[in-house]
Amino acid sequence: MSKSLQEIQEFNLKKIICAVNGTENYEEALDKEYFKYGGNRLEELMGKNLTLDRVLLALKNLNKIFIYFDIGNSDICEREPECGDYDYFRVLANWGLTKRTLEEQSEETQRAIYELLGGEND
Repeated sequence: MSKSLQEIQEFNLKKIICAVNGTENYEEALDKEYFKYGGNRLEELMGKNLTLDRVLLALKNLNKIFIYFDIGNSDICEREPECGDYDYFRVLANWGLTKRTLEEQSEETQRAIYELLGGEND
C-alpha cells in the first residue's frame, strides 16, 4: 500500500526542515525555525516555508548527486558527478512556478520529492 499524500507531506516537511537546519532532530529543527522566523512554530511551518529554494537546499544537503533546477522547463534534475557530459541529465520532478510551496505542487511532484528525501513507497 502506498503512502497517502498527507503522510508524504508530513515526511517532506520534517525532512526539509531538518535538512535546511543541519540537524536530524525535528524538535531541534523547529526551535531553529522559531528563532529564524519568530512567531508560533507550527503556524510558521505548515506549508508556508517549503518553497523551491528550501526544497533544493534540503536535497543538496541530503544527496550526493548533482541536483540543479532547469529554469527553462521548471524541472528539478540530476546528473551523476562523474559524468563528463553536461547535456546528460535526468528529470526528477517538475516544479510549477505559479505555485509557491511544495504542498501546492502536483501529487506527482510531492511524491518525487518524498523519494528524493529518502522516503519509500510500500
